[in-house]
Amino acid sequence: MSNNANDPSRNGIAATMDRSPIGYGQWLTAGLIILALTLDGLDLQLLGIVAPFLIADLNITREVFAPALAAAVLGLAIGSSIGGWFGDRFGSKRILLVSMAFFGLMTILSSFITTIGMLMAVRFVSGLAFGAATPNGLALGSEWLPRRAHPIFSAIASICTPLGGLIGAGLTLFLIPVGGWRMCFLVCGVLTLIATLVMSWRLPDSPAHLRRHGRLEQIRHLGRKVLGTDIDAGADDRPAEASGADRPRGRLFTAPLARMNVGTPIGFFSIAFVTYTFLSWTPVMLTMSGFTMAEAIRGSISYNMLALFAPLCGGLLISRFGSRAVLIGAAGATMLILVALATLLESGRHIGSTPLTWAVLAGFGMLGGLAGIVTAAIYSVLTNGWPVECRASGMGFGFMMGRIGGFTAILTSGKLLGLSDHSVLPVFLTALVALLFVIIAALVVDRHVPARQRAVAAP
Repeated sequence: MSNNANDPSRNGIAATMDRSPIGYGQWLTAGLIILALTLDGLDLQLLGIVAPFLIADLNITREVFAPALAAAVLGLAIGSSIGGWFGDRFGSKRILLVSMAFFGLMTILSSFITTIGMLMAVRFVSGLAFGAATPNGLALGSEWLPRRAHPIFSAIASICTPLGGLIGAGLTLFLIPVGGWRMCFLVCGVLTLIATLVMSWRLPDSPAHLRRHGRLEQIRHLGRKVLGTDIDAGADDRPAEASGADRPRGRLFTAPLARMNVGTPIGFFSIAFVTYTFLSWTPVMLTMSGFTMAEAIRGSISYNMLALFAPLCGGLLISRFGSRAVLIGAAGATMLILVALATLLESGRHIGSTPLTWAVLAGFGMLGGLAGIVTAAIYSVLTNGWPVECRASGMGFGFMMGRIGGFTAILTSGKLLGLSDHSVLPVFLTALVALLFVIIAALVVDRHVPARQRAVAAP
């Protein structure tokens, strides 16, 4: 009893959350961060959604318009890394709010553009803010949730971008007839700024950031406000395995984090390569293989819908079996689906066979779901594995590599499809290699979400 009483970490934030039920303040914090990441996804994808109307209004070609789409993705890659670095130094809440305010204003400004040059500049700057929001939102949310909730939180966060795209598509159905594509940018930007104001009032700051700056009384106040209890504001209650001589000292590139620094970028790059390949080229590959355009669109919808909802199941699996087992299992299952699909598509047996046609479309749905689970598992590794002092930087590094993987996939797969005549086999082979690297990354990383231990009855 005395040992526990003398142990300051017993009343630290992490220890208090780990032994207590999740309270209203924590649910609110997590909900606001999910809202922020969904708005990030909405504003990010809005340009692609309204593209046909904007191209017609500005009287430009698709080729001229393409660099505007690429500008945002380039900004994303840079913003992810820089934004994470700033978050660890100036506080995740501050950088998240600045990012939201910035991309909200840039979205509003997009409604006033008149040339493609203006659009490219605005979207590049928007991309910097889009990229900075995600690592800081995930880092802040993980500080205010118990470790047992990290897999579910990471899984939900992993679907915020496609969810934002779905919401954006729904909004445009109502806004385009009212005010055209300019109204879409204006309304979405204003909604983002309103959400930013609410979050500046209700979102708690990063305890780790406050502790580094000696603001212990503010941590105590936030503990009472968010957790509803008194805490030891100065307690260092990180997990025991990250303590002592092997504990990182707030720097990303240190010896204790070497395997994280190698494994997470390989894993994120590789699964992003697979995901972007099939997000971008599924309709093309299906029509090349003899499917009608309607069937190809159904295949794309099947892929996207399961990619959106399967990660929620992935979060439960990660909580039960740990992130390493789920990463290896889901990546291995995805490889089996790829082999089966490639065999069917290359043989041509699906042509004229309704059952086999539906089997291929269902296979693309399973592919999307399994890829979504792998992505959710990598999110959970980023959330759980990086120490709180450099968590935003570590996440930003991972997300940057994911964006680069997406770029590479789009260019590589397009080139392979152009060179291979009517065969999709080269694309599937590159995806198989990428999934093999996901498994390698899972084995390299040494800071996984652990499997939940079964309770053992006392003899």
